[in-house]
Amino acid sequence: MGFLFHLLLALGLQTLGIRVEGTILDGDTGKPLASVSVQLAGRRVSTDLQGHFSFIAVPPGRYPLLADKDGYMRARADGRRIPGNSGIDVTVGSGKQDPLILHMFKGGSVTGRIYDSKGVPLRNIAVVPYRQTYDDAGNHRLRRVPISVQTSTPDALIRTLLGLTQTMPSLSPGTTAVMGSRTNDLGEFRIYNLDPGEYAFFIDAGPPNLPLYYPGVANAPDAAMVNVPGGMELRLNNVTLPSSNEAILRVKFISPAEERSFATAVEIHRKGAEETIATSSVLTAGQQMAIKLPPGAYDVDVFGGTSALRGPSPYFAAQRVPVVMAGQDVEITVPLRSGPGLTGSVMTEATAAIPPRPISGVQFTLRSADIIPDISMPMTSGPGGDLFMRSVPAATYKVTAVSGIPSGMCMTSIRTGDRNVLKDGLQVAGSDVRMDVLLSAAAAMIKGTVTDSRNLTIAGATVALVPDDPARSDLFAAGTTDQLGGFELPCIQQGDYRLYAWAEVDGYAYRNAEFMKAYSDGGRAIRVEKAQNATVNLRLLENK
Repeated sequence: MGFLFHLLLALGLQTLGIRVEGTILDGDTGKPLASVSVQLAGRRVSTDLQGHFSFIAVPPGRYPLLADKDGYMRARADGRRIPGNSGIDVTVGSGKQDPLILHMFKGGSVTGRIYDSKGVPLRNIAVVPYRQTYDDAGNHRLRRVPISVQTSTPDALIRTLLGLTQTMPSLSPGTTAVMGSRTNDLGEFRIYNLDPGEYAFFIDAGPPNLPLYYPGVANAPDAAMVNVPGGMELRLNNVTLPSSNEAILRVKFISPAEERSFATAVEIHRKGAEETIATSSVLTAGQQMAIKLPPGAYDVDVFGGTSALRGPSPYFAAQRVPVVMAGQDVEITVPLRSGPGLTGSVMTEATAAIPPRPISGVQFTLRSADIIPDISMPMTSGPGGDLFMRSVPAATYKVTAVSGIPSGMCMTSIRTGDRNVLKDGLQVAGSDVRMDVLLSAAAAMIKGTVTDSRNLTIAGATVALVPDDPARSDLFAAGTTDQLGGFELPCIQQGDYRLYAWAEVDGYAYRNAEFMKAYSDGGRAIRVEKAQNATVNLRLLENK
């Protein structure tokens, strides 16, 4: 009876979904890899001695499949080497799935030693890898490689100040689990799981040592770009950090007069650099930050808000202050002033049959580089779809919907009066601003298949939709093909576009006009009409 019960239970589970299974092999030797951590649809399993993994009862849908093992780069579609193109999307249908075969390649590693000016090994020194990539604005710049070590960021501190839940940042599906490094008692560091490519390395020793880029230069543009091969360990030359005559910087703040529960935090950056030199704890009225700094030019970022969200009415203030240290103590007082208020609504689009309705629980982020680079502020629509922030620093913001949009709907417009916020940004100046968000089920979807010159479907290809007007940054869209070479691009607005497909592409390179010049005669033109889906079969482009 017990055996029959378990058999029936197993059969019942199978009817709830599909089995997804496969094998993971070493990309160089072809041998099975055991003990690989594989994630799919919120579940995790490990490969056996034959490199086999299996998930049962997976509901139909599209999921990222992630496979990780120490010493290896994250599994990706065959032949992909550019960081950020790791993982593979898997579409689970209603029928039997063909077994997957994935290959993993060994990552590179970098070691070195760091000494002070007297030749003494320095311990607990952070070494952070950077690489050239295209950011979400299409700019080609040095960016920190995501690592598995938590670091303080303005966004994280803002969330702490406002009483929001702050968790360890998770790596995105397209992120290799590169391990950050700190030096040991011998001054040695080791960074591993690096994808092949060129890297710069930021060395943050803390006062009285100046933070530097390898091999010992102050500015990122002067950093040596180190070519790291896959599957090999590279040893860098020893680095000696110069010391200097540090002095004390004291930072105080004055909270807005009407805010008694205001709290703030302070971050200090070397002028023009992305890395944070020092971060305060959360400060309340009357407290200050004091730190020793070597001579140089710095940016002091002061940002804060109410100590807890009071319903749907958060309050923010922020300011960046330049400071020059020249071997003498400096004290600054930063007044944080009230900004304009922000009101608005989140509504569905009215149709002939259905009136508009408010949507609560849609979470947005407001991000601007006008005051403090990369700072972002959260905002959530209330029970009646209302948006309300009592104070927002004057700046121009990019507004992004993070979560909470009902299934089957898309954000089709954000407007302040007659201004298109998705196109021009949210401009907050001297007076209060109203922002109205419209959700609709009438947006189009583009789907299709990518094949190569042999008419073979291509898994893991990047598909990018580029508007004919490149200034419309809100109209760009991109996706990745699944194991069958299929792709879907949802929530596409009416307009004229070109559609491109590459085996791999670096970051958001398709947003860079110079990069796209090489493909001016490539891609496929497409006209998207409102609420009309399109099916397009694409030919893979050769990388140039």
